Formats: sequence, C-alpha cells, structure tokens
Amino acid sequence: MKKKSFIELQQHNSIQYILFVLLTLGVALVSMVFLIRLSDIVFQFVFAGATFTTNPSSSFFYPEWQIQLPIINPADIEEPPSLKVYFVEPVLIYLPFVFVVGFIGASLISMMLPMSIGLLRQKIHRVIVNTLDTISIEKIGVHDDSTENEIAEEIMESDYRSLNDLARKYGRTFDDMLLLHNALLWYQASFFQRIFRSFQALRFYLKEHFSVKYSSTMLGLIYMGAAILIIVIGLRGLQFIPAIRPTIILSSLLLEFVLLFFYAIFLMFSKSEEDPAKNPEETIVELETSESLKRQKEIEVLYKAFSAKKK
Repeated sequence: MKKKSFIELQQHNSIQYILFVLLTLGVALVSMVFLIRLSDIVFQFVFAGATFTTNPSSSFFYPEWQIQLPIINPADIEEPPSLKVYFVEPVLIYLPFVFVVGFIGASLISMMLPMSIGLLRQKIHRVIVNTLDTISIEKIGVHDDSTENEIAEEIMESDYRSLNDLARKYGRTFDDMLLLHNALLWYQASFFQRIFRSFQALRFYLKEHFSVKYSSTMLGLIYMGAAILIIVIGLRGLQFIPAIRPTIILSSLLLEFVLLFFYAIFLMFSKSEEDPAKNPEETIVELETSESLKRQKEIEVLYKAFSAKKK
C-alpha cells in the first residue's frame, strides 16, 4: 500500500458515482416488483375473506389496490358483514424501504467490483490505508510505505494470541485489531473469497469511518422521519387525509421504521464512547495520578491559608 495510493483514494471518479446510482436504482426496482407481487400473495393468504383487486385503470408500474375487508357486527353475528373499502398505492408505501435496500445492494456489489469502478471498495481500501498510517505514526513515528507494508503483513499473519499482543503493542483493542486483520484479508483475497469476507470488511468500514463521520447525519434523519410522521398523523386527525386512502400514513410509518431499524444497526457497529485505545492498566495509572495531583493542590491551598494566618 503506497503513500501516493492513499492520496489517490481521496478522490472518486464520475464512473464510480454513476455506476453506484444505477445499481441503487436497479436493485430498488427489482425489490419493488418483488415486494408488490409478494404482498399480493401474502395479503390474500393472511386476510381470509377479504377481496383484493387491482384497479384496472391503474398502470402496471404504478398499481392501485382496492381492498374490501368484511366487518362483522359483534352485537348481531347473524347480520351479514359490512364491507370496508380501502384504496392503497403500494409503490408509494414501499418507496422508502426499496431505496434503502437499493443502497445496501449497490454497496455490497460495489465492494466486489474492481477498484476503478467500485465506489465502496475504494472507500474501504482508503480506511485500511489510513488506519495503517495512523498506527505507523503514533507508535513508530514514521509513515513510509515499507513500514506500513510490514505492519500489514504482521497483522495478516497473526493468529488470535498474536493479535492480542499487537493490540497492546499498538495501543488498540483486540476487537479493533481483529477487524483490521479481517479487512486486510478481504483486501488481499480473490474475488470469490472476497464475497465470503465482505461482511467483515463492511463491519470494519462502519466502525472505523462511517459511524464516526455520519453519526450526526443518521440522528438528523431519525428526527426528520419523526417530524414527517407527526405531520402526517396530525393531518389524518384533522381529516385532511381520508381514512379510505391510508397510503401516505403507511408510507410514513414504514419510513420511520426503516430509519430506526438501520440506526439500531448503526449503533451496533459504532465505536464505544470510552477511549478504546487505553488499556485498563493505563486507566488506573491515570486515575491515581489525577487523585495525587488533586491532593497536592489541596495541601498547597491549606499551606497558603496557614501561612497567611501566621503572618
């Protein structure tokens, strides 16, 4: 991993972005068609007795479902059930979910592509190089190519016991060294081996870069989704949204669910709030040092007060 390659990795070409957008749209479109067909089957199976039809005036790409649910009067069971009709637009309901699925699918695919066209693969490579460069500067004081390559080889060839020793040597936790170890193996692996190791490389990228840089963005999206949901529910309460057309309500609920679900995953892969680079022994030493300094300051204050009274 050469130093100039790290500088080149800071910039992405237009082909990477265009291909990533096309992959996102393609995966989202396939997911939308699959969900619509699956929902048609599941709905008729789950809601027995309900009438599920597609509005013939709607198009194939933007269908409208007409759902008739039988409502039984509990006061008079023998009375024929009344029908409650709902009009639902599945494309608008599934839109937030399929775009998230498309983004995830495009990310996974771009991890497998060559560096020149794979957006996420280049990003993961950049984080690997940056991590090795940080270790080299912090613990050795140099950041030349040969030193970083030696550190990378040492980490890749280490087993669990050796990784624990390297974690102490470089001032990092064992989990961080294990993630870097797996990411390096993913980078050096062949295409098929890279497929099976992609999850470990993705964990490394989420923890070392994404969770650090985009934590505020993710939290902002959560609040935006909640604000949209509050507005939609308020409009429904004021009868601006008819009860027979719950599409926008269902879409808002699914949007907030998707945001909260992936934010939970985001938190699972984020760094701990405590400093992971400190060893327990170092933490104890620091606490003892701070306590001794505190006592020393108190003694100095008492001595000054005693000297002032003596004078």
